[in-house]
Amino acid sequence: MDHAAQLCSAHASASCCIAIYVLRMIALPLTAQDTLDETLPDVIHMTGIYLMILLTSLSIVTVSIHYYAAMTAALFLSFALMQRLYLPAATVLKRWAGDTASHVFVHVDESLHGMDVIRAFGAVEDFLQVGARCIVHNTH
Repeated sequence: MDHAAQLCSAHASASCCIAIYVLRMIALPLTAQDTLDETLPDVIHMTGIYLMILLTSLSIVTVSIHYYAAMTAALFLSFALMQRLYLPAATVLKRWAGDTASHVFVHVDESLHGMDVIRAFGAVEDFLQVGARCIVHNTH
């Protein structure tokens, strides 16, 4: 049983359990992004090695058969075109994802730090609804 499940069973508070599971759901993409950031240098290195192997093979074949030269040129041109189209769009989408996700994290952080005050004023449902709206806004 992990720490979050122990907290839920120890306190037996529905709002606490919901907040912990919402926090887990929000943190899951970040864990995947951290894994991606850690493996990216290795992927780039291996891509470079495979690219050198590919270029060596293509140069040998190109010397022998001229049709492969035309196909190779077409593939490289299509690759360059895709990179020109994809990279600017990916950069903008990544920035938008960061901008919208920050609102969700701020709300979850404030809710967790002010859990006693929220319970004291009986505003648990209000905070759950605001959190749900933040998540829906982030995913749309």
